[in-house]
Amino acid sequence: MEGILKRDRKRTYITQEDDADQKGVLLKRFAHQVAGRNPLYCIDSKTICKPLNPREAQFYNSRGFVKRLEKFAPRFCGSTVAKIIDEGQIVALAVKSSDSNSCLRYSKHRIRHKSDRSTSDGESSEGDENENFLSPWSDKVHREKRCISLAHRKFEVILLENVTANCQKPVVLDVKVGTRLWYPLDTEDKIGRHVRKAKNTTTQSLGLRLHGLQIYRADEDRFEHWDKHWGRSLSSDSFEKAVYLFINSSHSRLRYPIASALLKHLLLLRRCVESLESYRFPGCSLLLIFDGAAWERLDEQNVNEDNVEDLTSNLFWLSP
Repeated sequence: MEGILKRDRKRTYITQEDDADQKGVLLKRFAHQVAGRNPLYCIDSKTICKPLNPREAQFYNSRGFVKRLEKFAPRFCGSTVAKIIDEGQIVALAVKSSDSNSCLRYSKHRIRHKSDRSTSDGESSEGDENENFLSPWSDKVHREKRCISLAHRKFEVILLENVTANCQKPVVLDVKVGTRLWYPLDTEDKIGRHVRKAKNTTTQSLGLRLHGLQIYRADEDRFEHWDKHWGRSLSSDSFEKAVYLFINSSHSRLRYPIASALLKHLLLLRRCVESLESYRFPGCSLLLIFDGAAWERLDEQNVNEDNVEDLTSNLFWLSP
């Protein structure tokens, strides 16, 4: 890789400036992000990217990833370099797209921002047929661009499978798992914040905390959203009601198959994690997904309700 890599706790970038005409792939904002500090981008319909976190990269790559967990995690597609051309203008360099319909190109496309703001109390949004649709949380982190603030810089990004790619209307529940969310090498201040946060939320009582939720109202063709701040306010009982809200947003005839499929995945994941005696996963998340438009898809494909699992629901174990 050309240039001199400089590393700090937030990003890796290259100091050497390249020819402005270097080929690259235009990054689009990922519409259905419900949690996380850093913005997610789409390289193509099947692949997303995010600013590289060394701990996360180690979790996913072949040297650090636990093979038995592979079937529960998004496919790791490596890493590459992205470049900020100007504020709101980002391309990924030297990327071979996994989508045959997309092409490698350089563009000074300026991302258009929505005027909507993120809230904690079930904000609704129009369906994602609108190319400008963004979940409120995605809109928030893209506006803030926590790790991508320097123009004319290069930074590394991690490439992951887009686990919502097969969903027309993704319904997403992001849950923080565990009663201890800090690492031994974290600072005392950071450990203290995590301990206080755990004590005052369902992290301590349940070992689970809602981190983000997106549901789809088919009768109104709109999404509703709740973020981590709302999740921190939940009691054990209201957390259970939030899970009911997640499942019950599906078509009434698919609720039992979806819940059953997710429960099966959860039990398999539990057995897998329990078998890993030498591993600990503080701060990891569970991502539960099903397609809010699954009933219409099943009706079109004339699929029996007893065989809907592959089309309706999935579960993923995400790194810190």
